[in-house]
Amino acid sequence: MMQATSLFPGDAILSAGTRTPIGTISDERDLALLTSLIEALKELQAVLGADANLGDAASILSALQQKFGTSASLERAIQTLVGCHLTYQLACRRAQRTDRCCAREHAATLPGAQGREVLV
Repeated sequence: MMQATSLFPGDAILSAGTRTPIGTISDERDLALLTSLIEALKELQAVLGADANLGDAASILSALQQKFGTSASLERAIQTLVGCHLTYQLACRRAQRTDRCCAREHAATLPGAQGREVLV
């Protein structure tokens, strides 16, 4: 069995209903948790920028808590945000399709367009 090694003594996070010190590695599960935490922080850094700090990340989480409530599941927040994203994408595609259709209908009225396909 591996001896517990703490990178950040005294700090703790909630993990699956238990308090696990951040950076304490005593088994494969702890190593997997630490790896996941590193990956999540890297994703936040990619979104926020290389010079982002933990305060920036905390601000995003605070805004999400205000929007969804402190007891909302991450899955609910993710699914709601995905729904908003898809709704926006569909609206943009419909608008682009409408613009393309209008352009095709009026292509014959463009000078020099007769007999040639106009790409829009």
